[in-house]
Amino acid sequence: MNTSLRCLLSLIIITSLTACNENSSDPIGASAADTTKPQIRFIDEAFAGFIKPPLTGEVAISVTPFPENKITANDDSGTAILAITKVTGLNKSQVSISSDNTISFNNITANTPVGVGHITLRATDKSGNFSENEMFFSILPNIVQTPINIKKGESITIKYSVLPNIDSVLITQPIHASGISASAYLANSELFITFTANNDATVDNLNTIQSEVTLSDSKLDDTLTHSISLMLAL
Repeated sequence: MNTSLRCLLSLIIITSLTACNENSSDPIGASAADTTKPQIRFIDEAFAGFIKPPLTGEVAISVTPFPENKITANDDSGTAILAITKVTGLNKSQVSISSDNTISFNNITANTPVGVGHITLRATDKSGNFSENEMFFSILPNIVQTPINIKKGESITIKYSVLPNIDSVLITQPIHASGISASAYLANSELFITFTANNDATVDNLNTIQSEVTLSDSKLDDTLTHSISLMLAL
């Protein structure tokens, strides 16, 4: 091979290598951009717990219903940061998430409306990728903590505030009670329940019955069922 041909081949090889380096958009050693969204997981289920407000006249309380129900948020780049972005059923300021990812509820008063609320959680990783998931919680009426006394021939009406999204109510009486009826209706975000005991009312179980109340939100398909204790006076 003569000198001219060798020079020509060398020039072609050098030119080709230079073109490859100029056209490469991924230099050797560069890492691909992180686009993986973090995943939010619950140890048990997406339920933050029952909230039992204090009785009328008592001070506001803060509660952590399920301290063991830790929430995790991870992806392939490591642990993500969790934050609360939206709350329904309570003010956002009343719900907090701790450094170990447990949910707490703050400034719960006796007038806190009853129903089912939701918490939207957002997990963000160090690359700015994020994902969202939702938890729910239930607020019980404080009247479930004390029995209601009723006499034969008497009617008693109780009421308490419910969340605006509650649009139906069902009340069921136990079969071991006779002569005690119950009715319920919703008006202006309040639930009214009337119990009536006729003169022949009887209760088989220590003169105490448990009336079951079911509140529903038909749009979100949420339901909350709780019991009200009723004691028939002798």
